[in-house]
Amino acid sequence: MVTVSLLVYIFVILALGGKLRVSNNYIVLLPVISISLSFGFLGGFISGSLALPANLLLFYFLGHLNYSPESKMMAEISGILLGSVLGYLSDFFTQVKEEIQRRKSTEAALSKALKEKELLLREIHHRVKNNLNLIKSITQLQSNRIDNELVYNECNKLNQRILSISLVQDLLFTSNYSDKLNINEYITQLVESLLESHHSKQMQWEFICQEEPILVHNKRATSIGLIINEGLVNCFKYAFNNHPSPKLFIELLPIDENFVLKIGDNGPGYPEDEECGLGKKLIPSLAAQLKGSVEFVNDNGAWIIVRFPKNE
Repeated sequence: MVTVSLLVYIFVILALGGKLRVSNNYIVLLPVISISLSFGFLGGFISGSLALPANLLLFYFLGHLNYSPESKMMAEISGILLGSVLGYLSDFFTQVKEEIQRRKSTEAALSKALKEKELLLREIHHRVKNNLNLIKSITQLQSNRIDNELVYNECNKLNQRILSISLVQDLLFTSNYSDKLNINEYITQLVESLLESHHSKQMQWEFICQEEPILVHNKRATSIGLIINEGLVNCFKYAFNNHPSPKLFIELLPIDENFVLKIGDNGPGYPEDEECGLGKKLIPSLAAQLKGSVEFVNDNGAWIIVRFPKNE
């Protein structure tokens, strides 16, 4: 660029300077502009300062006349101003270009790191899911070899708890989020799986929730799932013995600053002299993990009501 502008300048001086009948002092501004744009403020200032002396020296060697000698001062000032301003602008736009390139590089690196993190999390969820399914299968195989009915039932309860945790990993693996899942979808799949495991797939059940998906962290989803599991185990164990039309009710709705989770049935309710089992001990502990509270209520059936804050 600089070489081309110098050649054009020399050509104009040699071939057209005499015919143009204008001050040759201004023709030298062409290489000044070129040097300013190429080398920035410092190059522009130096080229603008030296342009007129170099121009007059060239006139001297070539024997060309300087048609407007009174404009020397104006040409010198114009060269310095033009070179400095264009050089400053050149530096500014160069810095802007470098900053844009730096940000693009940073964004590309962050995007690559984010993709690697997502792949790693999916791999972790996949392995945890497989390990939980393996544990569940081993427990089921072992329980099938047990003749003691009490131990067999406890093994089945353990399997159902593992199922609640394993389903979280299944949904996380297929979710668009790395650590959150749609709790409405999770509850639906969990209840259907538990009904199937109790050979009660045709049992009536009702789930009341808001239309918009509720996204919760996987740790909270695990606690919610285990609470529902323990609640349904109690229903199957106490509420539906010889019941003509058993029905389950589950509700999860936002109320003020809290979520309210209700699990109930249309059975006889909690007996007054009922001995506190493992489920009733686990549920308050799980509610505490949600920073919430729990109530056990008789209201045309047995109900578990858990209130916990929306904010995690």
